[in-house]
Amino acid sequence: MINPPPTRNIAIIGAGIAGIICAKTLKAYGVDPVIFEKSRGLGGRLATRRMDGGIGFDHGAQYVTMRTTSFEQVIDAAVEADTAESWQPRLHSQTLVSEQDWFVGTPTMNAFIKPMAE
Repeated sequence: MINPPPTRNIAIIGAGIAGIICAKTLKAYGVDPVIFEKSRGLGGRLATRRMDGGIGFDHGAQYVTMRTTSFEQVIDAAVEADTAESWQPRLHSQTLVSEQDWFVGTPTMNAFIKPMAE
């Protein structure tokens, strides 16, 4: 009789983008991690704060960029799901600040991460 592999309990601290992607990667390998988050919502540096009266604002990261092909796939999936869009700040003279692709969550920064957490 072959013994089954030992069960592994894996905890991920933080439900920011790194924690969520780590959990998704582990799930793809058949591991069922548990994410612990101190805040009320997801996002970490992509968080959106809600105030009384329905007012919300993003704080932390103003945008995300992609530097690897694997993260490019994450961005592409978010754009396809309409939870992220390309963004380019402009100065008052309409001069581009950077040639780099920048992305923001839509309608809020934490919307970018919510579909990944499902």
